[in-house]
Amino acid sequence: MGKVEYTIEASLSFTRKGIVVMKKKGIVVIGLLLSLIGCGNTTTTAIDKETTVELSKEELTSIENDFNEYQPNFYIEYLSSEFDTESEIKDIEETIEFIKDNPSEIKSLCGKYKCVSGTKEGDLYKVHVEVVEGDNWSEVVFPPRNVTFKKENDSYKFVSNIFDWASESNIDVAYEVDMPELKGTTNFYVYDNLEDFPNESFIYAVNNGKKFDRLLLHEYTDDNEIINDIYKVSDMEAYDYNSDGTTDLIIVGTDHKGEDNVLIFHYETGDESMEGYFYEDSELSESLAQSVDEITMENIKKALDSMK
Repeated sequence: MGKVEYTIEASLSFTRKGIVVMKKKGIVVIGLLLSLIGCGNTTTTAIDKETTVELSKEELTSIENDFNEYQPNFYIEYLSSEFDTESEIKDIEETIEFIKDNPSEIKSLCGKYKCVSGTKEGDLYKVHVEVVEGDNWSEVVFPPRNVTFKKENDSYKFVSNIFDWASESNIDVAYEVDMPELKGTTNFYVYDNLEDFPNESFIYAVNNGKKFDRLLLHEYTDDNEIINDIYKVSDMEAYDYNSDGTTDLIIVGTDHKGEDNVLIFHYETGDESMEGYFYEDSELSESLAQSVDEITMENIKKALDSMK
């Protein structure tokens, strides 16, 4: 701060009228003294912020070992399920308790995982997981998944498990539509390159990131021969041809013999006890395949319109 110092010299003189006049002679000395303490200092308060760091190879291996160790925690039930809500997590917890109470159920468990990469922010972990061995006897596709959980010492608290249905599908023929029966976006992912299922294709219907149905694009005869199938999908379109307010799905492509074909699926709306699902109208599919000169999406739609 600056300090101002005044020095005043005074003298008396008498005027002719006898009035005393004070003459002031001011000598002003201005000194500016700079102080490093208490002059314009700003105090900064540091706010701790957790940073996101990559998991080390050792950390990933440790988590992977925990995931693949069935007992006593049965984390496999979390790894094999899609979830991101409290109610879904509660259902998984109840399943685990059932397995613990019924040890005979353990022999039906399957699956093995590899933790490929991951990050952590404080106690929140996000790990990208690949399926090494199938974890669901009824499935044919086991997509990679992103698992989020909190970890304290040896304890895991799972938050979500999001399957990446698109990554290993034939993304060139994936189809996206807003179905009136469902909230949000519905995607149809085609799998036609499965080693264990030659000459067969499957379409996974996924709503808001979660699978709700699997469409089989073939039938079998009593002699286990594939018929009325599409092996390579070329086009898909939702088309409510009969205007009943529910989704009809047209699928065109070639069968396992290389011949053009068309399949028509109808959607059956679900309820509280059962999810909605698609079913093929075999009779309509065969009729269309035989009635049009060339199987294209445009020709199939025209043929359906003529049935109204």
